[in-house]
Amino acid sequence: MESAGQPGVSYSSPFKDRSTGLLVFGIFEILGGAICALLIPLLFFGQAMSARMTSSPVQYRFVLAPAAAYGLIAAMLLTVGIGSIRARRWARAFCLILGWSWLVMGSLAVIIDAFVIPRALSQGPGAPNLNASARLIITLFVIAFMVVLFVLIPLALVLFYRRQDVRSTCEARDPGLHWTDRCPLPVLGLSMWLVFAGAFLVLMPAAYHGVAPFFGTLISGIPGSLFYLCIAAMFFYLARALYRLEPASWWLTLVLMLLFGLSNTLTLAHVDLWEMYRQMGYPEAQIKQLQSYNIFDNNVMVAFSALGFLPPLAYLLYLRRFFHQPTLHPGRD
Repeated sequence: MESAGQPGVSYSSPFKDRSTGLLVFGIFEILGGAICALLIPLLFFGQAMSARMTSSPVQYRFVLAPAAAYGLIAAMLLTVGIGSIRARRWARAFCLILGWSWLVMGSLAVIIDAFVIPRALSQGPGAPNLNASARLIITLFVIAFMVVLFVLIPLALVLFYRRQDVRSTCEARDPGLHWTDRCPLPVLGLSMWLVFAGAFLVLMPAAYHGVAPFFGTLISGIPGSLFYLCIAAMFFYLARALYRLEPASWWLTLVLMLLFGLSNTLTLAHVDLWEMYRQMGYPEAQIKQLQSYNIFDNNVMVAFSALGFLPPLAYLLYLRRFFHQPTLHPGRD
């Protein structure tokens, strides 16, 4: 038997103490959070350099949303890293949510980039200077790097934190129930993502003039801004209702997801993509720079939208089993 408790406290249990592993993963998560935080000023620097290269005015509002996303990710990684070092139950729950989300979205990103990168290299401005072998080497290198960053690392995170020994170690060192234990972990993950998405939507009016797809057309200005704020409020409400396992919240989330999928598909199929960028306020020089790669046409965006819509829909259907009874359940993986 090994001690799974804090110094001076012994626990007799059949599991292997994973405190060292929790420490190691916690350190790496803190480092990851620090890297994400350092990327924030680089976003603003990149926007300034892009404006300089295209002789356009600098518009930092375009990086508000991604900067906020990096800030939230950095804060989460730093928090769960400290929690992992301290073997907290809530930290293990958030690490699993983070790991699964990272793995699923990273896998989709690898699939999409495996299509986009070869087209960008063969049709972009510098394509005439690259032969077929050089394009293949660059593509393979980028894809391999992405597989490590977006697939293997989150896979290691999931495989470690889902181990029963890790769960037992956290429960032994942190025996009290937390709010993360009062909801099934898969449902908690969706709830947290709705909070994240709601916070992101709040920034859309300031970042992109409130331009929003709306069933085959674009709305912007005050109507678009109010649309984003209403959807954000609905996301926050659904996050709380899903956490409480209210059966109606699942149906409302399903309807909202289907409407979003239909609205985005119709809009991308009927609205000129570059006109959307113009309404968002992108300088014409930057739009022409994007057009030169000839990969962001409407058909491609419709396909990407459909590909990105299917996993969350399948996940929501999987969560249906947790909403048959309006009672709270202890957290589980």
